Amino acid sequence: MRTSFTQCALVLCFFLGLFSLPVAVTRAAPGPAEFQQHYERAVTLFLSERYHEALVEFQAAYQVQKLPRLLINIGTAYRKLGQAKEALQAYEEYLKIEPNPAPEVKKKLQECLAEARAMLDAASRVVAGQGNPDSRHKPGGKKGLFSPVRSQGAGGAVLKGAQKGIAGNGPDDLFVVGAPSDTVNLTGATIHHYDGKNFTPSYGGWGGDLRHIAGSAANNLWAVGTKGTILHFDGAAWHGNESGTEKNLVGVWTGGPQEVWAMDEGGAVLRLEGTDWLGVPGENPENVTLFGFHASGPKNALGVGAGGAIVRWDGTQVLAMPSGTKSSLFSVWVGAANNAWAVGQNGTIVHFDGSAWVGVPSGTKKALFGVFGLGPDEIYAVGGSWEQPYEGIVLRWNGKNWLTVLPITKDRLRGVFGDANAVYAVGENGQVMRFTKTKGWSEQPRRSDKDLWAVYGKGPADVWAMGQGGAMLRYDGTAWSTTFNRTSDAINGIFRGGPKDFWAVGDSGIILRWDGKAWVGTPSGTTANLTAVWGSGPRDAFAVGAKGTIRHFDGSAWSNLPSGINDDLTAVWGSGPRNIYAVGENATVLHYDGKSWARQPSGYVKETNRPQLIGLFGTSDKDVWAVGT
Repeated sequence: MRTSFTQCALVLCFFLGLFSLPVAVTRAAPGPAEFQQHYERAVTLFLSERYHEALVEFQAAYQVQKLPRLLINIGTAYRKLGQAKEALQAYEEYLKIEPNPAPEVKKKLQECLAEARAMLDAASRVVAGQGNPDSRHKPGGKKGLFSPVRSQGAGGAVLKGAQKGIAGNGPDDLFVVGAPSDTVNLTGATIHHYDGKNFTPSYGGWGGDLRHIAGSAANNLWAVGTKGTILHFDGAAWHGNESGTEKNLVGVWTGGPQEVWAMDEGGAVLRLEGTDWLGVPGENPENVTLFGFHASGPKNALGVGAGGAIVRWDGTQVLAMPSGTKSSLFSVWVGAANNAWAVGQNGTIVHFDGSAWVGVPSGTKKALFGVFGLGPDEIYAVGGSWEQPYEGIVLRWNGKNWLTVLPITKDRLRGVFGDANAVYAVGENGQVMRFTKTKGWSEQPRRSDKDLWAVYGKGPADVWAMGQGGAMLRYDGTAWSTTFNRTSDAINGIFRGGPKDFWAVGDSGIILRWDGKAWVGTPSGTTANLTAVWGSGPRDAFAVGAKGTIRHFDGSAWSNLPSGINDDLTAVWGSGPRNIYAVGENATVLHYDGKSWARQPSGYVKETNRPQLIGLFGTSDKDVWAVGT
């Protein structure tokens, strides 16, 4: 009888997503507490991208209790480690035990299977010779022993040539720009490492704009955004999650590391279960497009959107609520079950008192994009002009009326958050405003030119602002920094400077450097798209890009080098620090002699139909080749 009851409890716990037994188990066999310890540790490690350690813990949990769902977790950990064959075996073993899983599990499993198979396909297409990767094709001589790596994924994405897309120390130690397959939502900001057998991600852009952030502790923050972007902060770094959706996510709520869910723009709810985000079964309101979200707990969350739409998640289902307005609502704040505010177009503000939504005069016709409250009598709303000039505005509810407390800022304000110490409002072009009772409102130094849409904090010395393209700022109580930036901007060029010294450059001025353990962003001093990078040593590197942009690294910082042109530059190569070439559109050729850049004739004299030069390589200062369209 005990065995039968225990088996039933196991099945029930599986379907509820709970991995513990509500019955007593004798200590003759490992018990639920031991299982839970391994499982929780595995999830924590997985979310921090420590996949090998997570795999060990998932396997240990499975040895304690062989719950079929853990096989998907194990397979996903293998997949993250680039071990596609082992991942497939785990997924297929699960299907033998559970041939007809729940629809949300089946959908996720199909995605996992497709990517694992694509990884195997990509690896089978890699062709790599043996020898020194720096061996070159000498004119009239023997070919170098190193063959360029070329990989085509299931979706037809082809890795670029050696200068643009691949750099490495040999056929079993390569970095490639872009994903080995396009079966999952990986952008051009992805860099994979190839060890001769497997592809594993070494750097990944966030994939989209960040729209909302929430957390239960300083080491358990979650951010969500467009294209299904989900990020987790473990107290040390931000890590990307595979959400399994391409839909825009408008909000996230967490009660702890094991209790996290998010809502998409259509009102659908996703729940984190181990390694995977699964859709919560249930009907959603029809024809809803949500823009804003806030929750006061696991059973009280609101989403607002186009045409005055308001929906409520009660922990079981999403239901539409009449708002009393047709104006689009952009933001909502939930203080309690009987106190919520939503703001939107033309200064629209509506209040919920527990029974109905009622309009409240705002005193402005400017659009309101963000709302947040510190209590029933201290609510802030931010926004700005719908048409140029895009001036920002801050309103405050004092318990009776909405009053304008900051009438004009340089840019529209998009998000607001505060605590007893300070209130922060963020907006377009990297604008950050800070309010304290002693100093009033003050503009903070701008650390980004990206639009900021969300702001959140867990204390006076830990405030985050996020937005366009994955832009991310952090306030430490003294100053704002961009230390954690990992944007979705495409990476266009990669270069090996030494065994543990690689450079990668991309759109919006992104420059990364590999230090032997991780890719680290370095301030470039420009927002121009960068297309290629080359260096003569660890203290001498050049990056080129749009509108004649040339940046130089001297070992400590990047600085501008005037090019004298406005043509886009697409490639750079040199034989030494005093002999460097850059090429680009309109058959442009530039030469650097160690002091300045000068244009050189390319041989194309016609003013029309001049080709774009896109590749550059040489074997010496007297043997340089450029190729193009």
